[in-house]
Amino acid sequence: MQIIVADPFPYEKVKNVFDTVTNIIDVEQNSTAQLARLVKEKTGIEIKNKILRYDGRPFDPFELHKKIEEVLK
Repeated sequence: MQIIVADPFPYEKVKNVFDTVTNIIDVEQNSTAQLARLVKEKTGIEIKNKILRYDGRPFDPFELHKKIEEVLK
């Protein structure tokens, strides 16, 4: 799920989707997982798996795939 709008936060849609899955992975390009914190604040759901990149470079698809596989093991 890609959350595009933060205000107003679509908490009902996010909660409905997250309640149906077993693994949630937060992928963000910042060091503090800002969106994961916002999700927890608005829905009460804590995202434990995070893949963060904060060096100003975009995610490489192959690198991201590898990191997702590591999280899912």
